[in-house]
Amino acid sequence: MRVVFDQRSGVEHPFGDVLTVGMTAKREALIELVRQVRQREIEHLREDERWMGMPCPYPFVYGAFSWFATSLTAYLQLIPLADRLRLNPAELNSITANRASIKAAGISLLDEACPAVKLWRDKVGAHAAISDPRKDDGLALLLSSLSYPISAQGRRFYVGVGGHSVFSAGSSLPTSTHRWESWSITETFNRLAPRFWPDADIEPH
Repeated sequence: MRVVFDQRSGVEHPFGDVLTVGMTAKREALIELVRQVRQREIEHLREDERWMGMPCPYPFVYGAFSWFATSLTAYLQLIPLADRLRLNPAELNSITANRASIKAAGISLLDEACPAVKLWRDKVGAHAAISDPRKDDGLALLLSSLSYPISAQGRRFYVGVGGHSVFSAGSSLPTSTHRWESWSITETFNRLAPRFWPDADIEPH
């Protein structure tokens, strides 16, 4: 019995292997988190319901966005390395020397598969950008990294809906603006499912 983590690469991993066990545990935890979020969407949201809440009336859902973003990116970032080591196990002995290419492959997959989630994770989910400000981070982005509204639409929870603006005293024009790309945990999961977890299922919309 073997596992394929990325259907596009088609690389097979044997059960029982340390690498396979670790990857499978991360994947199953991610799937369970999504199922819990989906259950709350079913319980709390109507099909025609639309709102934006800050603070979010559902604390678990609020936290779940950070948990999902960090878990998803950590998992996907490992897949190119897992496949690479499976095809050439000897590379394990030179893994630190190949740091640049390993990191680049992981980031490339994230940019391809879930760019909106990756950016949100980098600036909000893993830590607030304002606690580690970069010179290209505008003030509106930094302030929006402190907290985030949860939106409901089409019986899904979303983050990243709407924009953020900062105004100086006496000015009608913003001095800084920022807009995230909106994303949903369950929608992202379903979109990525055929490639990364085709056998996993959550309650349908």
